[in-house]
Amino acid sequence: PAPLLARVHGADSATPLPLPYRRWLWLSDGAPSAPRRLRLASCAEGEADALAGTPLRPIDLSRLVVERTRSQRGLPPLEARLPFALSSHPAAQSDLAAAMIRRLEEDFLFHTHHQNELALPELVGFTDAELRAQATTPSGCRALQDAAASLVERLQALLQRDNE
Repeated sequence: PAPLLARVHGADSATPLPLPYRRWLWLSDGAPSAPRRLRLASCAEGEADALAGTPLRPIDLSRLVVERTRSQRGLPPLEARLPFALSSHPAAQSDLAAAMIRRLEEDFLFHTHHQNELALPELVGFTDAELRAQATTPSGCRALQDAAASLVERLQALLQRDNE
């Protein structure tokens, strides 16, 4: 939108941003290439990095969270072709329709490749397979309870520290 571009390029700071951008985007006055400095008056060691990168880093989630792809989660890969065929339809015979179908196929191929390679975070010990395996024994249930209690304790400690 023109008002947003004008603000980004520093030409118009008086015009309010379009409504969809006002909630999350704030542009300060000055040239867009001017360096911005963030002054942190009372941050403990490592908190600024945690807030800028990984807010839950202080509770060391690396022991409790692992990233897994579809195949690592035991899911079949998504097929790289559309689940329907449009090319033989009479309305799909024009050059424009054929180009649209090619674009749709390319986008679908990109999406399936992305989804097959995407690693999603999961709690260690809490995948469906791990829950089924551990929930059958008393010691497995205790291990699940201990892991959940540890996570809750760490999150509550971080919340208390954030509220101070």
